Amino acid sequence: PMSGLSIRKLFKAYGSVVAVDGIDLEIAEGELVVLLGPSGCGKTTTLRCIAGLEDLSDGSILIGDKVVSEKGRSLPPERREIGMVFQSYAIWPHMTVTENVAFGLKLKKLPKAEIDSKVKAALELVGLTGYSTRHVSQLSGGQQQRVALARAMALEPRILLFDEPLSNLDAKLREKMRFELRQIQQRLGITSVYVTHDQQEAMVIADRIVLMRNGVIEQIGSPVDLYHRPRTRFAAEFVGLANIYPGVAVGDEARLEGGLKLKVDGKQAGNVDVIFRPEHVRVLEKKPDGVNVVKARVKESYFLGNTTDLVLTAAGMDIRAQLSPAKLYGPGSDLWIQIDPESVVLLPRLAEKVATPELATA
Repeated sequence: PMSGLSIRKLFKAYGSVVAVDGIDLEIAEGELVVLLGPSGCGKTTTLRCIAGLEDLSDGSILIGDKVVSEKGRSLPPERREIGMVFQSYAIWPHMTVTENVAFGLKLKKLPKAEIDSKVKAALELVGLTGYSTRHVSQLSGGQQQRVALARAMALEPRILLFDEPLSNLDAKLREKMRFELRQIQQRLGITSVYVTHDQQEAMVIADRIVLMRNGVIEQIGSPVDLYHRPRTRFAAEFVGLANIYPGVAVGDEARLEGGLKLKVDGKQAGNVDVIFRPEHVRVLEKKPDGVNVVKARVKESYFLGNTTDLVLTAAGMDIRAQLSPAKLYGPGSDLWIQIDPESVVLLPRLAEKVATPELATA
């Protein structure tokens, strides 16, 4: 049976160190939610609490309508009907592929015919049908991770948990496996929680991203929401690249401290962080018509194949732009830039923030 997952006021502390600080999260049946954030944000601790590998300091966790964790009581992992795929694969190197996938099924003492059927189905799902008799030590890293996934899925869990499962793979294989994992999860429709610090990975596979920081949830939303509508400066910096400058909003205009004035979509007032993405900076050789046009000079230029990454100086500030398709401009080139008012995000600025222009490169 499919199942949703509820996390209610989850609090986890190790002595005086708070790892997770009272988070609430509802995950729908069949949804794939990614816990994203930097090291130490609480994402892995949250996953371990869901798995039953950590006791809660407070709060509760429910799978469907069944409480599996609360203060003073925790159902052991083997009774939670979960499957878990680890960063380290956690498979037996001396066993064959079939023996690894069948391991958990044998512990359940299922009939041999049923085990054989489930193993066959799981290997078909991950594309390893022809590898059943091989020892896993003979497989590539990507194939070993598929074995770990097949083993988890053969148990037909209610919840699938992924703990940075692709971080040990090389970049090309990691990119390929992102799509494969997403396709498999969608076909199965199993409720899944996936932990990563890789924002691109999160963007590819998530139905929703839960961005965490310092043990709390910073923002929840679809990849599109988090990228185009960040609610905090941290969210804008962590998910993608962003130009971020302190300024003052007056009506439909943002006045940056470097002297630049930008028309914006909507009206606000007060101290703000002015945010826009590098790909929303239009770079032109001739002055265009319209608003938010500024003369700029190329400071740095990097050719990345499909894009060119530029740092331009305009109105006394460094502004980052990305050109696609790529076009080369040498340092010192004089250009014009234009910023669409609809692409500018204004967020209230806290008084303690340093009031100097900066270029966010998180």
